[in-house]
Amino acid sequence: MMDISVVNKLYRAELPGRELLECEINSKGEVSFKAVASKDTLKILRSLKNQAVQDWSMPQGNSSSEILVRELIQKVRGTWFFPIEDPELCHCRKVSATKIDQAIVSGAHTIEKIRRITSANTACGGCQDDIEKLLKFRLSC
Repeated sequence: MMDISVVNKLYRAELPGRELLECEINSKGEVSFKAVASKDTLKILRSLKNQAVQDWSMPQGNSSSEILVRELIQKVRGTWFFPIEDPELCHCRKVSATKIDQAIVSGAHTIEKIRRITSANTACGGCQDDIEKLLKFRLSC
């Protein structure tokens, strides 16, 4: 007799040190959430709880809660992709794409704010197109 293990699928979205969202879907298609998150994020997750995955609507704002829940939904649906391939986005200042992404999720929604928070794009300016690409990706609803 063959042992068949049931594999649950786990998806996560995270803003390290602030929020961690997990969505687990079991073999029956049942969804459960675990989160260490703000009350706004928890409110959005509660609104999804009793709906089928295909009926989940994307949050439309640009708060960190809405951005992270959008990421989680996209991961569950298999449509998530991070638009920057190179782990180091700003080579002059050695700033990672992850650090810039975290700044955007945390509220740095302009090039100027990203410069102040991360020091990216303060030397040669060669990374500005990629930063704008990341901004557009995260802030487009």
